[in-house]
Amino acid sequence: ADIVTRLGFGPRVAEAVRALDEHWDGGGHPHGLAGSEIPLLARILCLAQTLEAFLMVDGPCAALDMAQRRSGRWFDPMLIEACRGIEPMLAEWCALDERGLGAAVRDREPGGAALLAGAGTLDRIAHGFADVVDAKSPFTSQHSRRMTNLSVRLAESLGMDGPACAALRRAALLHDIGKLSVPNSILDKPGPLTGDEWEVVRLHPYYTLRILSHIRGFESLAEVAAAHHERLDGRGYFRGLSGGEVSREARILATADIFDALTSARPYRPALPEEVAMRLIEKERGLGLDGDCIDALSELLDRADPRDLAAAA
Repeated sequence: ADIVTRLGFGPRVAEAVRALDEHWDGGGHPHGLAGSEIPLLARILCLAQTLEAFLMVDGPCAALDMAQRRSGRWFDPMLIEACRGIEPMLAEWCALDERGLGAAVRDREPGGAALLAGAGTLDRIAHGFADVVDAKSPFTSQHSRRMTNLSVRLAESLGMDGPACAALRRAALLHDIGKLSVPNSILDKPGPLTGDEWEVVRLHPYYTLRILSHIRGFESLAEVAAAHHERLDGRGYFRGLSGGEVSREARILATADIFDALTSARPYRPALPEEVAMRLIEKERGLGLDGDCIDALSELLDRADPRDLAAAA
């Protein structure tokens, strides 16, 4: 709800999101609201999200049976009555592929709810999604913002101008949005990943590209954000780009991302001291990482207050 408010969608939308998991009988969360205390939009969303989950697993009949059994407990009985006869519609939605579902959602846009995609709006959206991604795991809290702060500082040191730094800033904030596709059982695993688990992790930049490419105004930064795990020697992921195929912006993101990852705690190791992290990074000079970016990082660490570098963007 806080993120929704900062994105500028207004108090009614924020309250609907905040009360999304309240139940008609008062047994929900976070405030135990009951009956008409729950905003109508939240009651609709609670029913819709639960129907969707059961629909995709068990089909329309089972989803509607579940809703009927929970009428008066989880759900507003008036809304359950409104569900009568929608089984064919649910079956139709369940059969839609990704393209068809996207078109159906756009067709049902009520209008008048668009946000003008100016620079300020794009920045608010980027910050909002960065907060969503970082909140997914306790081990990534504030990672996107710290990495963004460092990326912009590196870009400025390398002579990039204001508009280029602004675009890089958005790409950095959104670079890990594809991690929403990675289960927490993998992200928070304390031991080594299996081959299959590692393949799931390696695909998160692919999902970053897919997600950002579909958002109007973010197309130009999608490629940069999705290349933050590419390496100069071609051994990165997900595309295996090499040499000149890795843009300057992507090289900056890769350097900042690795430094923040090494100096932050992970489920399988504690945070490393800066000097240890830099020794490991130096071994990647000209192989995985760009030498100019490493030099800029070293100079930045020499002259910057550590608290300033650790600050979120």
